[in-house]
Amino acid sequence: MRNVLNKTKTESFNPNVRNSLTTLSRVRLSNSDDVRGQVSLNQAFTHYVALVRELGLLSGTKTMAISAIQFLRDGIGVISIRRSKRDRIRYPMLRGAPREWHRSIEAIVEKVDEGKKFLSVPLTIQNLSALMDRSGNEVDGAEVTIIIPAYNNFYEVAMCIESITSFASRTNYAIIVADDNSPDFNFTVLNVLSDVRVIRNKANLGYIKNVNNAAKNVETRFILTLNQDTVVCPGWLDELVAEMGLSEHNAIVGPRILNSSFDILEAGAFVYQGASASHRGRGSKADSPQFSFSCDIDYVSGCAMLVRTEVWRKLGGLNELLSPAYYDDVDLCLRTHALGMRVRYAPLSCIVHLEGTSMGKDPSDPNSLKRFQLINQTKVASAHSKQLAEHTTIDQPQSQTSHFTSGAQVVCVFDTMPDANRDGGSVDFELIVQYLRKLNYRVTALFIRPVHPEESITWRANGVYCESLNSQNGKDQLANADVVFSFGTMVGIRLAKEKLSGKRWIHHTSDVATRRLEAMNATLSNQQDVSAEASRWFIGMPRDVSKMWEIEKPTFEKPSITLFVTDHDLQYAIDHAAFGEFLQFPILKGGPDSYAIPTPLNERTVGFVGSFLHSPNSDAVEYFLQDMWPSIIAQVPDSKFLIWGSGVKPHQEANWSLIPGVEVRGWFADWSEVVSQTRVLVSPLRFGAGMKHKVVSTLIYGRPVVGTRTSFEGFEASLLTSEVMSDDANETIQSIVQILNSDESCTKALRIGIEGMGTQFSESCEIERLSKLLTDTLATAPKVSE
Repeated sequence: MRNVLNKTKTESFNPNVRNSLTTLSRVRLSNSDDVRGQVSLNQAFTHYVALVRELGLLSGTKTMAISAIQFLRDGIGVISIRRSKRDRIRYPMLRGAPREWHRSIEAIVEKVDEGKKFLSVPLTIQNLSALMDRSGNEVDGAEVTIIIPAYNNFYEVAMCIESITSFASRTNYAIIVADDNSPDFNFTVLNVLSDVRVIRNKANLGYIKNVNNAAKNVETRFILTLNQDTVVCPGWLDELVAEMGLSEHNAIVGPRILNSSFDILEAGAFVYQGASASHRGRGSKADSPQFSFSCDIDYVSGCAMLVRTEVWRKLGGLNELLSPAYYDDVDLCLRTHALGMRVRYAPLSCIVHLEGTSMGKDPSDPNSLKRFQLINQTKVASAHSKQLAEHTTIDQPQSQTSHFTSGAQVVCVFDTMPDANRDGGSVDFELIVQYLRKLNYRVTALFIRPVHPEESITWRANGVYCESLNSQNGKDQLANADVVFSFGTMVGIRLAKEKLSGKRWIHHTSDVATRRLEAMNATLSNQQDVSAEASRWFIGMPRDVSKMWEIEKPTFEKPSITLFVTDHDLQYAIDHAAFGEFLQFPILKGGPDSYAIPTPLNERTVGFVGSFLHSPNSDAVEYFLQDMWPSIIAQVPDSKFLIWGSGVKPHQEANWSLIPGVEVRGWFADWSEVVSQTRVLVSPLRFGAGMKHKVVSTLIYGRPVVGTRTSFEGFEASLLTSEVMSDDANETIQSIVQILNSDESCTKALRIGIEGMGTQFSESCEIERLSKLLTDTLATAPKVSE
């Protein structure tokens, strides 16, 4: 068959086809005389350039080498395609990166002059076959069947298939081209392709019956309807499947749909009373934050709709009473909602839709299928009248999500995108956002400092709207919040300037900065030589305790409720005449309900963990190396002191590494890296405030901790003996020596720490605690400042 096709004469392209696209991410325009892979394009095709970096195109382990993008037009507009001959190679997965659409990346659209271009069917098949051979897709293991209902316009369908097969996918798929008895017989040649099956109807059935006919024998987990006038973007299918997998109640998922100018056509859609509908975000920029997070939605367009096959079967597919086309997607989604299932919008999945090329654009045109839009709206309104009566009218549009979205709006405010390696407050912030989503609250994350969209990719994929506090969208979110939840001293100072009177405002202190400053000044007051790291303070904040308290005190008093990590912090606020609704609220760790006691590590290693952007940690290491480590290594000569954490300065690493037995390990990716090499953690903090994440984390992962009273704040101190908690350097030395030399002492120290820690750090306990906090807050009238 392929040999016959290669002898076929080059055919002229149907001049009625307009505005299709072809991917240029692996295409090179050249004025070379080399004609290998030469393709001429019809004037109707609009080309788009992949808006991603090369590595961004390659996700997962099934990847292909892609040639660099270059654009050189020759005199007659011939395109020379030169793909890399390398085998598939492995790159680190950059989840979401290729799906980001930023204003900083220019969308290049090249229009080909009318009347000069044509396509070759044999060459098109040859190129598609080569792409499929390199794609790594395994049809036999397909999870998704992609149904492309087709009528004429072979090259448009070919370009759609080309875009599907051009990018590596973690999700295996099969493609069905449902040829609705087209006069164009070229579709039959697609059967030679390994990933494609063509079903040709004996008569023209219309869109709805055509899709149902193609889907009747599908056995994959998911069915995906995809219009022939679409071009998919890298990662589109993986993101749809990932969104579906977030909940067993997710039944239908749709992507972010863009036009050829890369503006939003649809970010999900609304249905109103009377079955009138509107596309969410239409005309907005593709990177608009308010349309960049996943959410429940009324319906998604059938031009790209992923459906659980079991739900498709239960509902009987598309409603054939609406034949030939239109409003079938609205009807299917409304019936899905009636089953108690969810329809979701997946913003990290993008497709480009050349709206109107497949079915027309004008509902009043008697020759266009678009006329059935008005006819079928009436049918759907009648069939779902009871359900639609609960919807708003079209002049009361929903701003962001659907009529099915429930739960109060909680706006969480943090300084910048949280980084658990930088500070413990980031851990609290991340877990609270995660728990709020589990509790079905609608969550927005606002940041004071600029946050790049790629940094928030995972959050947005899980339904969190991420925005800058200083943007107008951010201010609108703050104004519309049911609850404002802020974290940390600097954020509290910033929000104290906002008009939050009359708002339910929860402020999580993380720690009391003035108390930390006071302790730091007292500890370092008698030292002659204090390093810059040891004396570091909040940028721009005063070193004078009274002035700092004057700034910090209002951040405790203005919120509706202020959370303190430990009773020590809470009591400090009360003792210094702060008045407000105060609550002791321990740090969050997401730990298990019970903790195992593992066998002690054989290596005689002492570890320290901490971010060296914070002065208490630098001071603790200096104190330990000077006052304790020499005695420890003298008694246990083969012992090592491993220093873990981010922000180690070059001179610190150089100086500490010169000390016998000391190894600076720096940043670590996962706690398992620390606990697999550390027998006991030391935490000789002399100042600081709040419970220490590193102490709790170490105990949860099964390693004992020896530290000062400052390190164990928030624990049940009466249960912590001097074997694990002491401010006396000699007692700490002897405890560490015993733990290094005795498995019995090591296990005993771990048991003491876990008992003192209690059970409050399990995920179930933490979610229950947060649920009660939000329930109580929402049941209380907002605080009005005088």
